[in-house]
Amino acid sequence: QDLGPLQLAMASSAELTREIASLLPSLSPHALNAILSTARAASAAGRAAPAQVVKKVPAGTRVAFAGLGAMGGPMGRHVASAAHAAGSTVLLWNRTAEKARLLARQCSAEPVDTLEDLRGCDVVLTCLPTSKEVGWLADELSAVLSPGAVLVDCTSGDPTQTQRIGARLAEKGLHMVDCPVSGGPRGADAGTVTSMMGGDPAVVDRVKPWVETFSGKVRHVGPLGSGHAVKVVNNIMNGTHLFLGAEGLLLLAKRYGVDPRVACEVINGSSGRSLQTQVRLPEEVFTGRFGYGFKLGLFAKDCRIARSMMDEAAEELGGAVELLPRTKELVEEAEARYGGDADYTMIVRLLEERCQLELRDKVVVDRLGDKAAVMAPTKTVAPSMCVEPAGRIQPRPLWQWQLHRQQSQVASAAH
Repeated sequence: QDLGPLQLAMASSAELTREIASLLPSLSPHALNAILSTARAASAAGRAAPAQVVKKVPAGTRVAFAGLGAMGGPMGRHVASAAHAAGSTVLLWNRTAEKARLLARQCSAEPVDTLEDLRGCDVVLTCLPTSKEVGWLADELSAVLSPGAVLVDCTSGDPTQTQRIGARLAEKGLHMVDCPVSGGPRGADAGTVTSMMGGDPAVVDRVKPWVETFSGKVRHVGPLGSGHAVKVVNNIMNGTHLFLGAEGLLLLAKRYGVDPRVACEVINGSSGRSLQTQVRLPEEVFTGRFGYGFKLGLFAKDCRIARSMMDEAAEELGGAVELLPRTKELVEEAEARYGGDADYTMIVRLLEERCQLELRDKVVVDRLGDKAAVMAPTKTVAPSMCVEPAGRIQPRPLWQWQLHRQQSQVASAAH
Protein backbone atom coordinates (compact mmCIF):
# COMPACT_ATOMS: atom_id res chain seq x y z
CA GLN A 1 0.00 0.00 0.00
CA ASP A 2 2.89 2.37 0.72
CA LEU A 3 4.49 1.79 -2.66
CA GLY A 4 1.27 1.95 -4.65
CA PRO A 5 1.07 5.78 -4.91
CA LEU A 6 4.77 5.98 -5.76
CA GLN A 7 4.44 3.44 -8.55
CA LEU A 8 1.32 5.13 -9.87
CA ALA A 9 3.04 8.51 -9.82
CA MET A 10 5.88 7.17 -11.96
CA ALA A 11 3.94 4.78 -14.17
CA SER A 12 4.26 6.93 -17.29
CA SER A 13 8.03 7.38 -17.02
CA ALA A 14 9.68 4.01 -17.61
CA GLU A 15 13.22 5.36 -17.44
CA LEU A 16 12.59 7.09 -14.12
CA THR A 17 10.90 3.98 -12.76
CA ARG A 18 13.98 1.88 -13.53
CA GLU A 19 16.23 4.43 -11.83
CA ILE A 20 14.24 4.48 -8.58
CA ALA A 21 13.41 0.77 -8.67
CA SER A 22 17.13 0.04 -8.41
CA LEU A 23 17.23 2.04 -5.18
CA LEU A 24 14.17 0.53 -3.49
CA PRO A 25 15.95 -2.32 -1.65
CA SER A 26 18.24 0.13 0.15
CA LEU A 27 15.68 2.82 0.95
CA SER A 28 13.64 3.08 4.13
CA PRO A 29 9.91 3.91 4.09
CA HIS A 30 10.87 7.38 5.34
CA ALA A 31 13.19 7.90 2.37
CA LEU A 32 10.52 6.66 -0.02
CA ASN A 33 8.06 9.19 1.36
CA ALA A 34 10.68 11.89 0.95
CA ILE A 35 10.96 11.28 -2.79
CA LEU A 36 7.24 10.77 -3.43
CA SER A 37 6.45 14.38 -4.30
CA THR A 38 9.50 14.69 -6.55
CA ALA A 39 8.63 11.43 -8.30
CA ARG A 40 5.22 12.79 -9.18
CA ALA A 41 6.69 15.96 -10.66
CA ALA A 42 9.37 14.01 -12.49
CA SER A 43 6.78 11.64 -13.88
CA ALA A 44 4.78 14.55 -15.25
CA ALA A 45 7.90 16.02 -16.86
CA GLY A 46 8.96 12.69 -18.32
CA ARG A 47 5.74 11.46 -19.87
CA ALA A 48 4.94 12.05 -23.52
CA ALA A 49 2.88 15.14 -24.30
CA PRO A 50 -0.74 14.44 -25.20
CA ALA A 51 -1.74 14.62 -28.84
CA GLN A 52 -2.32 18.24 -29.82
CA VAL A 53 -5.54 19.32 -31.49
CA VAL A 54 -5.02 20.97 -34.87
CA LYS A 55 -7.11 24.14 -34.94
CA LYS A 56 -9.17 25.11 -37.96
CA VAL A 57 -8.06 27.93 -40.27
CA PRO A 58 -9.61 29.42 -43.41
CA ALA A 59 -9.01 27.39 -46.56
CA GLY A 60 -7.43 29.04 -49.58
CA THR A 61 -5.28 31.55 -47.68
CA ARG A 62 -1.64 31.73 -48.76
CA VAL A 63 0.40 32.00 -45.55
CA ALA A 64 4.10 32.23 -44.71
CA PHE A 65 6.08 32.15 -41.46
CA ALA A 66 9.44 33.93 -41.24
CA GLY A 67 11.87 33.49 -38.34
CA LEU A 68 12.12 29.94 -37.03
CA GLY A 69 14.08 30.26 -33.80
CA ALA A 70 13.31 28.92 -30.33
CA MET A 71 9.84 30.47 -30.42
CA GLY A 72 9.17 30.87 -34.13
CA GLY A 73 10.06 27.27 -34.98
CA PRO A 74 7.33 25.57 -32.94
CA MET A 75 4.84 28.35 -33.67
CA GLY A 76 5.49 27.94 -37.40
CA ARG A 77 4.98 24.21 -37.01
CA HIS A 78 1.51 24.75 -35.53
CA VAL A 79 0.58 27.15 -38.32
CA ALA A 80 1.80 24.70 -40.97
CA SER A 81 -0.07 21.77 -39.41
CA ALA A 82 -3.32 23.74 -39.34
CA ALA A 83 -2.84 24.87 -42.94
CA HIS A 84 -2.10 21.31 -44.05
CA ALA A 85 -5.32 20.10 -42.41
CA ALA A 86 -7.20 22.80 -44.35
CA GLY A 87 -5.63 21.71 -47.63
CA SER A 88 -3.06 24.51 -47.85
CA THR A 89 0.73 24.68 -47.56
CA VAL A 90 2.60 27.21 -45.45
CA LEU A 91 5.84 28.70 -46.74
CA LEU A 92 8.73 28.79 -44.27
CA TRP A 93 11.62 31.24 -44.43
CA ASN A 94 14.61 31.64 -42.14
CA ARG A 95 17.91 33.47 -42.45
CA THR A 96 19.52 30.04 -42.10
CA ALA A 97 17.79 28.21 -44.94
CA GLU A 98 18.65 24.75 -43.60
CA LYS A 99 16.53 25.40 -40.52
CA ALA A 100 13.52 26.08 -42.73
CA ARG A 101 14.14 22.89 -44.70
CA LEU A 102 14.41 20.78 -41.55
CA LEU A 103 11.18 22.17 -40.08
CA ALA A 104 9.35 21.84 -43.39
CA ARG A 105 10.03 18.10 -43.43
CA GLN A 106 8.41 17.80 -40.00
CA CYS A 107 5.15 19.58 -40.72
CA SER A 108 4.32 19.27 -44.46
CA ALA A 109 5.36 22.84 -45.21
CA GLU A 110 7.35 24.31 -48.10
CA PRO A 111 10.73 25.93 -47.37
CA VAL A 112 11.79 28.95 -49.40
CA ASP A 113 15.25 30.45 -49.78
CA THR A 114 14.38 34.09 -50.51
CA LEU A 115 11.74 36.59 -49.48
CA GLU A 116 10.91 36.98 -53.16
CA ASP A 117 9.38 33.51 -52.90
CA LEU A 118 6.71 34.94 -50.58
CA ARG A 119 5.17 36.91 -53.44
CA GLY A 120 1.41 36.54 -53.42
CA CYS A 121 1.07 35.63 -49.74
CA ASP A 122 -2.02 36.93 -47.97
CA VAL A 123 -0.59 36.65 -44.45
CA VAL A 124 3.05 36.63 -43.32
CA LEU A 125 3.80 35.90 -39.67
CA THR A 126 7.21 36.84 -38.27
CA CYS A 127 9.10 36.03 -35.09
CA LEU A 128 12.49 37.74 -35.10
CA PRO A 129 15.01 38.91 -32.48
CA THR A 130 14.25 42.66 -32.55
CA SER A 131 12.24 45.33 -34.33
CA LYS A 132 15.34 46.18 -36.37
CA GLU A 133 15.12 42.84 -38.20
CA VAL A 134 11.35 43.28 -38.53
CA GLY A 135 11.82 46.66 -40.17
CA TRP A 136 14.28 45.24 -42.69
CA LEU A 137 12.02 42.31 -43.50
CA ALA A 138 8.94 44.54 -43.81
CA ASP A 139 10.72 46.80 -46.31
CA GLU A 140 11.73 43.74 -48.34
CA LEU A 141 8.21 42.30 -48.27
CA SER A 142 6.58 45.58 -49.25
CA ALA A 143 8.08 45.06 -52.71
CA VAL A 144 6.60 41.56 -53.17
CA LEU A 145 3.29 41.49 -51.28
CA SER A 146 0.06 42.64 -52.89
CA PRO A 147 -2.11 45.40 -51.39
CA GLY A 148 -4.31 44.02 -48.64
CA ALA A 149 -1.75 41.52 -47.37
CA VAL A 150 -1.07 41.46 -43.62
CA LEU A 151 2.20 41.27 -41.70
CA VAL A 152 1.65 39.71 -38.25
CA ASP A 153 4.71 40.39 -36.09
CA CYS A 154 5.17 38.04 -33.12
CA THR A 155 8.54 39.54 -32.18
CA SER A 156 8.93 41.08 -28.71
CA GLY A 157 9.34 44.46 -30.34
CA ASP A 158 9.48 48.17 -29.69
CA PRO A 159 5.96 49.67 -29.95
CA THR A 160 7.23 52.98 -31.35
CA GLN A 161 9.23 51.25 -34.09
CA THR A 162 6.25 48.97 -34.80
CA GLN A 163 4.06 51.99 -35.45
CA ARG A 164 6.66 53.41 -37.82
CA ILE A 165 6.92 50.10 -39.69
CA GLY A 166 3.15 49.91 -39.91
CA ALA A 167 3.01 53.42 -41.36
CA ARG A 168 5.52 52.49 -44.08
CA LEU A 169 3.56 49.37 -44.98
CA ALA A 170 0.30 51.35 -45.08
CA GLU A 171 1.79 53.54 -47.80
CA LYS A 172 1.97 50.39 -49.96
CA GLY A 173 -1.57 49.32 -49.10
CA LEU A 174 -0.37 46.66 -46.64
CA HIS A 175 -1.57 46.02 -43.08
CA MET A 176 0.32 45.24 -39.91
CA VAL A 177 -0.69 43.60 -36.62
CA ASP A 178 1.67 43.27 -33.68
CA CYS A 179 1.21 39.98 -31.87
CA PRO A 180 3.93 39.23 -29.28
CA VAL A 181 3.49 36.08 -27.25
CA SER A 182 4.21 34.95 -23.69
CA GLY A 183 4.77 31.40 -22.55
CA GLY A 184 8.34 30.64 -23.54
CA PRO A 185 9.61 27.74 -25.66
CA ARG A 186 7.48 25.24 -23.74
CA GLY A 187 4.30 27.19 -24.45
CA ALA A 188 5.27 27.65 -28.08
CA ASP A 189 5.88 23.92 -28.45
CA ALA A 190 2.59 23.04 -26.76
CA GLY A 191 0.65 25.70 -28.69
CA THR A 192 -0.50 27.38 -25.48
CA VAL A 193 1.16 30.81 -25.54
CA THR A 194 -0.75 33.95 -24.67
CA SER A 195 -0.94 36.24 -27.70
CA MET A 196 -1.54 39.98 -27.30
CA MET A 197 -2.64 41.57 -30.57
CA GLY A 198 -2.54 45.22 -31.56
CA GLY A 199 -4.03 46.71 -34.72
CA ASP A 200 -7.19 47.55 -36.63
CA PRO A 201 -10.03 45.35 -35.28
CA ALA A 202 -11.10 44.17 -38.73
CA VAL A 203 -7.55 43.15 -39.66
CA VAL A 204 -7.03 41.48 -36.27
CA ASP A 205 -10.21 39.42 -36.77
CA ARG A 206 -9.01 38.41 -40.22
CA VAL A 207 -5.71 36.92 -39.01
CA LYS A 208 -6.84 35.73 -35.58
CA PRO A 209 -7.53 32.11 -36.69
CA TRP A 210 -3.85 31.75 -37.64
CA VAL A 211 -2.70 33.17 -34.32
CA GLU A 212 -5.01 30.77 -32.50
CA THR A 213 -3.13 27.81 -33.99
CA PHE A 214 -0.26 28.36 -31.52
CA SER A 215 -2.14 30.11 -28.70
CA GLY A 216 -3.97 29.14 -25.55
CA LYS A 217 -5.28 32.68 -25.09
CA VAL A 218 -5.64 35.48 -27.64
CA ARG A 219 -6.59 39.06 -26.74
CA HIS A 220 -6.88 42.19 -28.87
CA VAL A 221 -5.41 44.79 -26.52
CA GLY A 222 -5.62 47.97 -28.63
CA PRO A 223 -4.21 49.79 -31.69
CA LEU A 224 -0.99 48.93 -33.49
CA GLY A 225 1.93 48.84 -31.06
CA SER A 226 -0.14 48.14 -27.95
CA GLY A 227 0.58 44.42 -28.08
CA HIS A 228 4.31 45.08 -27.98
CA ALA A 229 3.81 47.60 -25.17
CA VAL A 230 1.96 45.06 -23.03
CA LYS A 231 4.60 42.40 -23.74
CA VAL A 232 7.63 44.42 -22.64
CA VAL A 233 5.85 45.59 -19.50
CA ASN A 234 4.99 41.95 -18.80
CA ASN A 235 8.63 40.96 -19.24
CA ILE A 236 10.11 43.63 -17.00
CA MET A 237 7.51 42.71 -14.36
CA ASN A 238 8.63 39.10 -14.81
CA GLY A 239 12.19 40.09 -13.93
CA THR A 240 11.03 42.22 -11.01
CA HIS A 241 9.09 39.32 -9.51
CA LEU A 242 12.11 37.04 -9.95
CA PHE A 243 14.41 39.53 -8.22
CA LEU A 244 11.92 40.03 -5.38
CA GLY A 245 11.50 36.30 -4.82
CA ALA A 246 15.25 35.69 -4.81
CA GLU A 247 15.90 38.67 -2.50
CA GLY A 248 13.37 37.45 0.01
CA LEU A 249 14.69 33.89 0.04
CA LEU A 250 18.30 35.05 0.35
CA LEU A 251 17.36 37.22 3.33
CA LEU A 252 15.62 34.34 5.08
CA ALA A 253 18.47 31.94 4.37
CA LYS A 254 21.36 34.26 5.23
CA ARG A 255 19.97 35.90 8.35
CA TYR A 256 17.60 33.29 9.79
CA GLY A 257 18.84 29.97 8.42
CA VAL A 258 15.57 29.16 6.66
CA ASP A 259 15.92 26.58 3.90
CA PRO A 260 14.99 28.40 0.64
CA ARG A 261 12.81 25.49 -0.47
CA VAL A 262 10.87 25.49 2.78
CA ALA A 263 10.44 29.28 2.66
CA CYS A 264 9.33 29.09 -0.96
CA GLU A 265 6.81 26.35 -0.17
CA VAL A 266 5.29 28.51 2.57
CA ILE A 267 5.21 31.61 0.39
CA ASN A 268 3.55 29.65 -2.42
CA GLY A 269 0.71 28.89 -0.02
CA SER A 270 0.48 32.54 0.97
CA SER A 271 -0.19 35.93 -0.58
CA GLY A 272 3.40 36.60 -1.68
CA ARG A 273 3.43 33.90 -4.33
CA SER A 274 3.97 34.46 -8.05
CA LEU A 275 4.86 32.45 -11.15
CA GLN A 276 8.49 33.06 -10.27
CA THR A 277 8.21 31.54 -6.78
CA GLN A 278 5.95 28.73 -7.97
CA VAL A 279 7.86 27.73 -11.11
CA ARG A 280 11.02 29.64 -12.07
CA LEU A 281 12.83 29.53 -8.74
CA PRO A 282 12.08 25.84 -8.03
CA GLU A 283 12.73 24.61 -11.57
CA GLU A 284 15.61 26.80 -12.70
CA VAL A 285 17.35 28.28 -9.65
CA PHE A 286 17.02 25.67 -6.89
CA THR A 287 18.12 23.00 -9.37
CA GLY A 288 20.97 25.07 -10.82
CA ARG A 289 19.66 24.47 -14.34
CA PHE A 290 19.25 28.12 -15.37
CA GLY A 291 17.83 26.80 -18.63
CA TYR A 292 14.30 28.14 -19.15
CA GLY A 293 15.11 29.01 -22.76
CA PHE A 294 14.87 32.83 -22.88
CA LYS A 295 18.18 34.52 -23.65
CA LEU A 296 19.31 37.18 -21.22
CA GLY A 297 20.26 39.50 -24.08
CA LEU A 298 16.72 39.48 -25.49
CA PHE A 299 15.27 39.90 -22.01
CA ALA A 300 17.51 42.92 -21.41
CA LYS A 301 16.36 44.36 -24.74
CA ASP A 302 12.74 44.17 -23.59
CA CYS A 303 13.62 45.83 -20.28
CA ARG A 304 15.32 48.67 -22.13
CA ILE A 305 12.24 49.16 -24.29
CA ALA A 306 10.05 49.24 -21.20
CA ARG A 307 12.35 51.80 -19.56
CA SER A 308 12.22 53.95 -22.70
CA MET A 309 8.42 53.87 -22.55
CA MET A 310 8.56 54.99 -18.92
CA ASP A 311 10.88 57.86 -19.75
CA GLU A 312 8.55 59.02 -22.52
CA ALA A 313 5.60 58.95 -20.12
CA ALA A 314 7.49 60.33 -17.08
CA GLU A 315 5.50 63.55 -16.90
CA GLU A 316 2.17 61.76 -17.23
CA LEU A 317 3.11 59.18 -14.61
CA GLY A 318 4.23 61.84 -12.15
CA GLY A 319 7.05 59.79 -10.68
CA ALA A 320 4.83 56.76 -10.04
CA VAL A 321 7.36 54.32 -11.52
CA GLU A 322 10.12 53.37 -9.07
CA LEU A 323 10.79 49.62 -9.06
CA LEU A 324 10.80 48.80 -12.78
CA PRO A 325 13.68 51.15 -13.72
CA ARG A 326 15.83 49.47 -11.05
CA THR A 327 15.00 46.09 -12.56
CA LYS A 328 16.33 47.29 -15.91
CA GLU A 329 19.60 48.39 -14.31
CA LEU A 330 20.12 45.04 -12.57
CA VAL A 331 19.26 43.08 -15.71
CA GLU A 332 21.80 45.05 -17.73
CA GLU A 333 24.40 44.41 -15.03
CA ALA A 334 23.66 40.67 -15.26
CA GLU A 335 23.87 40.81 -19.05
CA ALA A 336 27.30 42.44 -18.87
CA ARG A 337 28.48 39.85 -16.35
CA TYR A 338 27.10 36.61 -17.82
CA GLY A 339 26.63 37.47 -21.52
CA GLY A 340 23.59 37.80 -23.71
CA ASP A 341 23.40 34.09 -24.48
CA ALA A 342 22.90 33.14 -20.81
CA ASP A 343 19.41 32.23 -19.67
CA TYR A 344 17.40 35.10 -18.25
CA THR A 345 17.02 33.29 -14.91
CA MET A 346 20.76 33.92 -14.41
CA ILE A 347 19.79 37.36 -13.11
CA VAL A 348 19.37 35.61 -9.75
CA ARG A 349 23.09 34.75 -9.76
CA LEU A 350 23.81 38.46 -9.51
CA LEU A 351 22.10 38.59 -6.11
CA GLU A 352 23.56 35.25 -5.01
CA GLU A 353 27.10 36.44 -5.70
CA ARG A 354 26.55 39.65 -3.79
CA CYS A 355 25.12 37.69 -0.88
CA GLN A 356 27.82 35.00 -1.14
CA LEU A 357 25.14 32.36 -0.82
CA GLU A 358 23.51 30.18 -3.44
CA LEU A 359 19.88 29.20 -3.14
CA ARG A 360 21.11 25.69 -3.83
CA ASP A 361 23.30 25.64 -0.69
CA LYS A 362 22.31 23.67 2.37
CA VAL A 363 21.45 26.24 5.01
CA VAL A 364 21.91 25.41 8.69
CA VAL A 365 21.42 27.48 11.82
CA ASP A 366 24.59 28.49 13.64
CA ARG A 367 23.53 27.82 17.23
CA LEU A 368 26.53 29.73 18.59
CA GLY A 369 25.48 32.97 16.99
CA ASP A 370 22.44 34.77 15.69
CA LYS A 371 23.18 34.32 12.00
CA ALA A 372 22.87 31.43 9.63
CA ALA A 373 25.91 29.46 8.51
CA VAL A 374 26.17 27.85 5.10
CA MET A 375 27.55 24.43 4.29
CA ALA A 376 29.25 25.07 0.96
CA PRO A 377 28.47 22.50 -1.74
CA THR A 378 31.24 20.23 -3.00
CA LYS A 379 33.06 21.83 -5.91
CA THR A 380 32.17 19.44 -8.70
CA VAL A 381 30.58 19.71 -12.11
CA ALA A 382 27.04 20.96 -11.55
CA PRO A 383 24.76 17.92 -11.43
CA SER A 384 22.24 19.77 -13.58
CA MET A 385 24.66 19.64 -16.50
CA CYS A 386 26.44 16.98 -18.49
CA VAL A 387 29.68 17.70 -20.35
CA GLU A 388 30.13 16.24 -23.81
CA PRO A 389 33.57 15.26 -25.15
CA ALA A 390 33.74 18.47 -27.12
CA GLY A 391 33.35 20.42 -23.89
CA ARG A 392 29.84 21.69 -24.53
CA ILE A 393 27.60 21.78 -21.47
CA GLN A 394 24.08 20.52 -22.07
CA PRO A 395 21.19 20.83 -19.59
CA ARG A 396 19.75 17.58 -18.33
CA PRO A 397 15.99 17.02 -18.39
CA LEU A 398 14.42 18.37 -15.21
CA TRP A 399 13.28 14.95 -13.99
CA GLN A 400 16.85 13.62 -14.13
CA TRP A 401 18.07 16.47 -11.95
CA GLN A 402 15.19 15.97 -9.53
CA LEU A 403 16.08 12.31 -9.22
CA HIS A 404 19.80 13.10 -8.78
CA ARG A 405 19.00 15.56 -6.03
CA GLN A 406 16.84 13.06 -4.16
CA GLN A 407 19.56 10.42 -4.44
CA SER A 408 22.07 12.89 -3.02
CA GLN A 409 19.75 13.83 -0.14
CA VAL A 410 19.17 10.19 0.75
CA ALA A 411 22.92 9.52 0.67
CA SER A 412 23.57 12.56 2.89
CA ALA A 413 20.93 11.41 5.37
CA ALA A 414 22.55 7.98 5.53
CA HIS A 415 25.88 9.58 6.51
